[in-house]
Amino acid sequence: MDQLTPHDQEVGEQGDYAARYLSWTGIGGAISFQGYLPAPEAALFKAAIKALAEDLRVAGDGVGPAQRRADALIALVAKAAVHGLPTGGGLPVAVTLTVPVSEAGRIAGSDPTGYGTRYEDTPAGGSHIDGHPAGDAAVRFGMCCGAVTPVLHDPPEPGSFLARIGAAPIVALAVGRARRLATRAQRTALALRDRGCVIPGCQVGAAYTEPHHVTPWSLDGPTDAQNLVSLCFVHHRQTELGRWKFHTRQPGDTKPDGAYQHAHWWITPPA
Repeated sequence: MDQLTPHDQEVGEQGDYAARYLSWTGIGGAISFQGYLPAPEAALFKAAIKALAEDLRVAGDGVGPAQRRADALIALVAKAAVHGLPTGGGLPVAVTLTVPVSEAGRIAGSDPTGYGTRYEDTPAGGSHIDGHPAGDAAVRFGMCCGAVTPVLHDPPEPGSFLARIGAAPIVALAVGRARRLATRAQRTALALRDRGCVIPGCQVGAAYTEPHHVTPWSLDGPTDAQNLVSLCFVHHRQTELGRWKFHTRQPGDTKPDGAYQHAHWWITPPA
């Protein structure tokens, strides 16, 4: 059949490739996922997972084959996160861990063997990984792992332990007219504040947005977090064309006619 009707085989292979997919369902902060890969991709996937799973094998660690394969998959993703995941808006795609200063101090001074590590077993300290509760073990890991961006809620005292660890973002979020483009710290702050493009209904995530000067740089607008807003490429272009307008919200303001209410802005759509 390969000799007589080779095109039939190609049609089948095309259909097989078109059937590829990956999906997952959220379970709290965890996921359950399934998918399908055609033959060449499946071979590459299996070879990579098997090789890394074997590298992770440690005698007597009590880890089963299925768990080891899961560890291998996560190790591959983490390696990509450190060495070259896609970037958008000037920042690599990353997981963000938010930790209150008081919690970071408590965890830093605690014995990790003296209490539970599931978030249900730890005090309700307000630590989160991408919006989901994070326990003490997750916070300790995030403070060490290059694939996670730790952000403290409040500036720690100068000279304290928290000011000395690399996770503490002791950097200015307002640089005025000293820089035209947003700094890395400002982009991280915007990602946490805006969670993506702020135009109502837009689903573009924070990693693929750009900081927009509400008061334009050309009109002496500062490069300060209070003057920056996250927009995707399309809505950034439309805003510069005057189709969307932003006004800072003040306490007690009355909502302007036709405007959308954002946490920090009144957003007026095109007429």
